[in-house]
Amino acid sequence: MNVETGESREFENVECEFSYRDSFFKRNPKWIITRVFIRLEKVESSESKKRAEETIAEREKRHIQNVRAAGSYFMNPIAPPSVREMFEKEKKTASRGGRVPAGWLIEKAGMKGVKIGGASASEQHPNYLKNDGTATANDVLALAKKIKDAVREQFGIELKEEAVILA
Repeated sequence: MNVETGESREFENVECEFSYRDSFFKRNPKWIITRVFIRLEKVESSESKKRAEETIAEREKRHIQNVRAAGSYFMNPIAPPSVREMFEKEKKTASRGGRVPAGWLIEKAGMKGVKIGGASASEQHPNYLKNDGTATANDVLALAKKIKDAVREQFGIELKEEAVILA
């Protein structure tokens, strides 16, 4: 739906131009997705179960579970060489594509566990902005701003949100 004109239309998959962290909709925010039609392919139930178990196991390894959070809040930014070197020396691993984890930057900026209202930067994974059950949208936005300001001040890096925020 076009939020400016109210026009509704259907897009074919190819028109959506979906790719990693990009799409027609990301580049044209006046269009929002209100409904999706998915065509599924038939697979054996054992194969389906196996794929689901593998996906769940991978998510449990990489992400905190059973918390009220939308997942990683900020994208991993491209960092200047000095920050990449600091990350690589500490973690004994190479940065990927010049990017360093947003959670690492948040922790280094002293924002791990910081709380505003009912929203907090997770102690386990600081890039997860958790809701204790009472957080408002304003709590989350204020916390995100505080984190962005701290990372910018300490590292000169501008964190960008994973999700598109509609005001």
